[in-house]
Amino acid sequence: MPNPENKPTIPCYKCGTGLLCGAVNGDAICWCDSLPNIMPLNEDATSCYCKSCLEKELQKKDAKN
Repeated sequence: MPNPENKPTIPCYKCGTGLLCGAVNGDAICWCDSLPNIMPLNEDATSCYCKSCLEKELQKKDAKN
């Protein structure tokens, strides 16, 4: 994900890609707020998922329903 403001990134729990987390950066909202809330994704997760990994998890959840 582009980081034009040089804000701190965190690694995606699933794939390790660096991502901007609005919660970590003190933003009013995060990009993930526009996606359905499927928490908890993984009780062992120590970080957020990147957009690609989160969308894959959403697809898995939809396939189960």
